[in-house]
Amino acid sequence: MSLTALIPARGGSKGVPKKNIKTLQGHPLIAYSIAACALSDKIKNIIVSTDDELIAEVAQSYGAHVPGLRPDHLASDTSTDWDVVDYFFQNNKVDDVVYLRPTTPLRDPKLLDNCIDTYLESKDNASGFRSMHELPEPPYKMFMIQDGFCKGFFHDFNGIKDYTNLPLLIEVYGIEDSEYLVEILHYLDGRAIQKSAETLKRERDKLKRSTSGSQRSPRKV
Repeated sequence: MSLTALIPARGGSKGVPKKNIKTLQGHPLIAYSIAACALSDKIKNIIVSTDDELIAEVAQSYGAHVPGLRPDHLASDTSTDWDVVDYFFQNNKVDDVVYLRPTTPLRDPKLLDNCIDTYLESKDNASGFRSMHELPEPPYKMFMIQDGFCKGFFHDFNGIKDYTNLPLLIEVYGIEDSEYLVEILHYLDGRAIQKSAETLKRERDKLKRSTSGSQRSPRKV
């Protein structure tokens, strides 16, 4: 079974205007996500969602499909990923989508295939899959600074108030913001359920063992 990839790329970035088509090693940034999808054995359609005609033209020149421009109200500073995904599902007859941000250009297509396989194998128990990383410490070992003093994030741990000194051997995971690899979403009552930590760790281990030979330079078609 193959899935559809959705790459969001609005044109109104305030920090770096038109960042999604800024040149990286001779190719626009978005081209690398398109190329990773093209090299994947599990992705059949590559859709770019954009409100910008130039980005649409660039995406199409690298082999992606742009089914019309995204409405302006879904490309504002306050628009969310779910707004974009919900609009896509409402206008396309698919149940699942591989959501790939172009700001993470270096993805191994083998990792994409591994993630898709894992998601499909466990689809009955989860409606989503996303890449995460293991954190060095649980949040019980962390503090916020409030009025110049350290304050824990929690009132207690199983009734123990001085929980920061406990040997808490808890595996915790954080969202991949700086290295956003892959998120797979299923259209089910407007929510995506994350996979288990064990599954995500297993997929990350696969990435560490995979070779880099499948990452090729993008090319126009």
